Amino acid sequence: MNEFCCIWFEESQTWIVLFPNGTTLQNNFGAVGYAVNAALAYLKAHQAAFSCTEDTRTFYRYERDEEIE
Repeated sequence: MNEFCCIWFEESQTWIVLFPNGTTLQNNFGAVGYAVNAALAYLKAHQAAFSCTEDTRTFYRYERDEEIE
């Protein structure tokens, strides 16, 4: 997968990770960093392989940096 999103849910005070294929990671992530790390572990990728391309403070989109791969 070449991208994933982290989305903040205000009501539950938690982040979830959403992948383009519909897969989600929901583990009561209290901080976006935990959600990002879980996504990277799921993808077996390192942080430098992805760049944040959208940031609204409640929604983050990460896309694979093709130059690093």
